[in-house]
Amino acid sequence: MRFILILSLIVMSPFALARHRKAKAPKPANNLGVDVAAMDRTVKACDDFYQFACGEWIRKTEIPAGYSRWTRSFNVLNDNNLATLRAVLEKYGEGKLEPKVKDAEKLGGYYASCSKLEQAEKGDKQVLPGLLAEVEKIQSKDELFTSLGSWQKQGVGGFFGFGSEQDAKNSTMMIGVIDRGGMGLPEREYYLDPSAEKEKLRGLYVAHVAKMLTLAGTPEKPASEQAAIIMKIETALATHALKKEDRRDPNKVYHLIGVSGLKELSAPVPWDRFFAAIGQDNLKGLNVSEPEFFRALGTLINETDLAALKTYMRWHIIHSVGAYLGKRFVDEDFNFYGKALKGKKEQLPRWKTCVEATTAALGEALGAAFVQLKFAGDSKAEAQRLIGNIRAALETDFDQLSWMDDATRKKAKEKLATIVSKMGYPDQFRDYSKVVIDRALFVKNELSARAFEWERGLKKIGKPVDRAEWFMPPHMVNAYYNPNLNEIVFPAGILQTPFFHFAAPLASNYGGIGMVIGHEITHGFDDQGRQYDAEGNLKDWWTPQSSQAFDEKKACLVKQYDGFTVAGDVHLSGAFTLGENIADLGGLKLAHAAYLLARKGTKPAGTVSGLTEEQQFFVSFAQGWCTKSTPEDERMRAAVDPHANPRFRVNGVVPNMPQFQTAFSCQSGQPMAPGKHCAIW
Repeated sequence: MRFILILSLIVMSPFALARHRKAKAPKPANNLGVDVAAMDRTVKACDDFYQFACGEWIRKTEIPAGYSRWTRSFNVLNDNNLATLRAVLEKYGEGKLEPKVKDAEKLGGYYASCSKLEQAEKGDKQVLPGLLAEVEKIQSKDELFTSLGSWQKQGVGGFFGFGSEQDAKNSTMMIGVIDRGGMGLPEREYYLDPSAEKEKLRGLYVAHVAKMLTLAGTPEKPASEQAAIIMKIETALATHALKKEDRRDPNKVYHLIGVSGLKELSAPVPWDRFFAAIGQDNLKGLNVSEPEFFRALGTLINETDLAALKTYMRWHIIHSVGAYLGKRFVDEDFNFYGKALKGKKEQLPRWKTCVEATTAALGEALGAAFVQLKFAGDSKAEAQRLIGNIRAALETDFDQLSWMDDATRKKAKEKLATIVSKMGYPDQFRDYSKVVIDRALFVKNELSARAFEWERGLKKIGKPVDRAEWFMPPHMVNAYYNPNLNEIVFPAGILQTPFFHFAAPLASNYGGIGMVIGHEITHGFDDQGRQYDAEGNLKDWWTPQSSQAFDEKKACLVKQYDGFTVAGDVHLSGAFTLGENIADLGGLKLAHAAYLLARKGTKPAGTVSGLTEEQQFFVSFAQGWCTKSTPEDERMRAAVDPHANPRFRVNGVVPNMPQFQTAFSCQSGQPMAPGKHCAIW
């Protein structure tokens, strides 16, 4: 499926639904610069910069009960956005509509169907039984694959997932893509890792599956037997899935072999039935992302009896809608995915869950309302100035790189010059007129929204790429680089304090949003992004000499991050986090160079609590990552998140920056001044 290189994965939590409970969360500092109160001045900056910048905030902060991780910047800002959107949605839910917001009635109806748990309970009896009845009617594997088409439309990802994506080697066109799927645990290693921790989680998962089946009407003993069957099937799928490090190589997930190639790979599978069911009988252009997975799927379908396959699909239907049903399902969903996997203490307040669910279902419609309330035009203009300075800094950097030859340098500059920047919100918001909303049935509304997105995706296949499309709603506190479009995108949600304010000091803006901008631009030249040319095609534009030099330099970062541990003894994977680590380091270096450029000719801002202006730049950067996490969350993210732990997004970066060591007068040999630097950009 489409991969987009994003700044962070922490903003929107899964939809674990709950009754309203009050959770006290820290409030952001009430200023536009460095948060002095967050700092631990008993620690030397050159010994542990993350602790120096964030230590007092970490000491005083308690993770709100509904979360497994709390970040001073992302979560606090996101919480503010959620509160703003709650007020809007509750007003719409009461029928007080904004004429300027086209989809206000749909937004209000969706939110209202979620906000009262007793409304969601109706789905247990009015929707779920009908979905499960479809499974019972199936009499053959041919019929199973016909039904898979309708289930995929409703977001049920049994066995695999189908959709559309930009052709990696013809960036002007959209094609179909079929990818691995059908596993309820977060990643393949959860099935295959022999450690005691993963073995325990597998046991809890099987118990969870059995409990959910029981809630859906299966007697307790058969439910336990069926859960074991489901685990066996999912483990077989995981065994033949690519490792997470391998999926980072775009060439390893691009195999344009079409439907005929797919049929040849997994001959026993009745693919004609599936493609007919989704209206793609004459599909031209299909990327089979993991051929070996689908070869194994053919064997699995052939060797597994129909009753077991139906049992597996019954679970995945329940799993796909459980968080949108009544309290019994919601509580059990949370017990495994919230408590066991992430270490959360309790569920989110209902209103937060419902705002996030509305975002997932009707994101751009809600974003349109957010933009009217929160986004100032001068923010956009100032942010564009920062982008211009950071582009200039990277172009200068290209000229100074001794390891890059002139032919590659020329191509790199061409790519940099063509990077498109999108800021704030799309020029035209998505049309949700075909989404049908029933104020009385939450799960029905969710399925309607999924069907809308499914159809919207399928209609793209075989058509030119829409380069105006956005892949995050405007209120998202995040940013991304899309290599297929060669674009950087900054939603309005992140263009706020503490990352950015048009009136904030230069050091604060460049250390905050400047690093974010630099991070996303650098993604165009990390180990993944560099494989795409200026037009967004997966194409090698590097000379062998420059490519070899790049590989030698990236090995330094892989080794460095392999040495970091979280939750006591869990090692990060330097290979898995490589792209984000390159972007973090390159992003901070570019932001610093652009900051020095912008500071020329301006009056020095002076010190803040003894910090020079340049020191404030680095502290502003570090404070963007002040985070507190449960051990369970840290272990899970080490397995599934391509970003390093926040501590090492700071303490892994500044040791590689002589500019930091100069700013804080670090002595060689101190932890943040190891003497040897990893450097690419």
